[in-house]
Amino acid sequence: MADLLANIVPIKEILDNEKSVLIIPSYQRPYVWEQENVYQLLNDINTYRNANKKKYLIGSLILFNDEKKPSEMEIIDGQQRITTLSLIHQIICQDKTLQSNQLLSYNHEESFTNIAKNYKAIETWVSQHIGDDNDKKLAFWNYIYECCYMVKIVVYELGEAFQMFDTQNGRGKPLLP
Repeated sequence: MADLLANIVPIKEILDNEKSVLIIPSYQRPYVWEQENVYQLLNDINTYRNANKKKYLIGSLILFNDEKKPSEMEIIDGQQRITTLSLIHQIICQDKTLQSNQLLSYNHEESFTNIAKNYKAIETWVSQHIGDDNDKKLAFWNYIYECCYMVKIVVYELGEAFQMFDTQNGRGKPLLP
């Protein structure tokens, strides 16, 4: 395997990275998370927050960095969480300007349907578990932003990125051909 870079980084470093922009490549599968996946993530985060844990690892993110486009990172694995975190940010902060999300575009109608359903599910969850107080909602987002981490793996050869994906997701849904 060629070089790869792996670090445990806070969500803020992933979502607000000014050096590179996250891209969902055209071969990526649709955003398919169901409401129960979203609620599981939100409940897990809230459980750790309520327990005053200063660090919560929410999964991994595999990125491909093509030397021809050094300022872009293609999401090979982690699209479901990144999309969901972006939705949470939009709902809580009512701000659609996260740096890395400028180029998140979806290539499947199924993605748009699931994004719309999960947007409403997140609104409902936030209303039921956090409430309508903006300070409480921002405190929840700040916990995600500052205390939730992902294992960020950057691979510099596309074939190796797919190999990493296969290794991480033996039972997941495959990428499109």
